[in-house]
Amino acid sequence: MAADEGNWKIRRILHEHDLYRNQILLPIGMVRESVLPHLDRELMRTIDSGIGYQVTVIDVDDNTHHRLEFMKTNGSYVLRGDNWRLNFVQRKHLEEDDVLGLNWDAILSVFT
Repeated sequence: MAADEGNWKIRRILHEHDLYRNQILLPIGMVRESVLPHLDRELMRTIDSGIGYQVTVIDVDDNTHHRLEFMKTNGSYVLRGDNWRLNFVQRKHLEEDDVLGLNWDAILSVFT
């Protein structure tokens, strides 16, 4: 997830609220381009309804796997879960203005 390396389709400059909430907002345009075209209609309805879809997020820096909910809420796409702060913010010592990079693996249905 180190955004300074690789060709990340989703990039997010972290803001203070990303560090203290149990979710990270994803840039809607980047999600629409790189994730949504690979999802079937039923899964899209689940995500858009706010119920969410449990996804694996693979941290490519150390090959650790983490589970978060991918959902749309208040018009934004988010990755949400109690473990966001513990497994990403605290463990990786993320700070405001750090850049998070993600890709959607359409074959495995995971974020990397």
